[in-house]
Amino acid sequence: MCDVCEQRFHVNCFGLPVDTMNCLIETGYVLSCQSCIAGCKKLISTVKLLESKIEDLLMSTNDLRGRLEKVEQKEIDMQTNGSVNSAPKQSYADIVKHVSKVVEDHEGRRKNVIITGVKEEDKEVTKETIKDIFNGMAIDMQDDLFSVARLGQKKENGKPRRIIVRCCNEADRDKIMARKHNLKTIQNGRFERVYIHEDLTVAQREELFNMYKSAEAKNSIKMER
Repeated sequence: MCDVCEQRFHVNCFGLPVDTMNCLIETGYVLSCQSCIAGCKKLISTVKLLESKIEDLLMSTNDLRGRLEKVEQKEIDMQTNGSVNSAPKQSYADIVKHVSKVVEDHEGRRKNVIITGVKEEDKEVTKETIKDIFNGMAIDMQDDLFSVARLGQKKENGKPRRIIVRCCNEADRDKIMARKHNLKTIQNGRFERVYIHEDLTVAQREELFNMYKSAEAKNSIKMER
C-alpha cells in the first residue's frame, strides 16, 4: 500500500522484490507509488530540513544546559570561597531562571499545533470541530490524547481566533503535521482556508516574519530588474 495516497498496488508495480519490500516496511521506510513519488521526494526533503532544525535545537538546548551547570557550579564555588556578594548572586539566579524558562518553553511547544482559519460559531464545541478536521485528514485520535482551546479574547470584527491543539505525545503531533496537506483534498472545500502550523515562540514568529519580509523585498527587486 502507498503510504502517501493509501491506495493498494501490486508488489510488482513498485518495481522491488518482495523480500526488499518487506525489509523496507519493517524498518519504517515510506513507500510511495509512481503518482506520489514526486510529492513524496519534496516531503522527504522538507522532513529532513525539519529534522536538521530539530537537531540544531536539541544541540542548543544541551549547550544551554551545560552552561547552566557551569554557572551553578561557579556560583557554588564562589559562595564556598566567600567571594560572592548579593548582587552577582541575584544576577546568576536571573540567568538560570531565564534560560530554564526558554528551554521549557521550547520543549513544551513540541507537542502542540496551531490551527487557523476555522470559522468561529456561537456556543461551538471546539473539540468536535477539530475532530471533524482530523477525520478529514484520516487521523483517528482518542479524546483523551489531545485538548483544544481558542487563543485570546473573541474579536469584535468576527475574525476567528487561532486554535491550539495540545497532544499528549509528539508522535500524534508529528502525524498531524505530516498530513496537514490532506485538508486541501477534502470534498466541498470545507477546510480550504484552514491552515495548520507549528506552535512557535514569539521570537520564532518574529524571526519567520522577518524572513518572509526579506524574501519579499528580494523578489520585488528581481521583478523590477
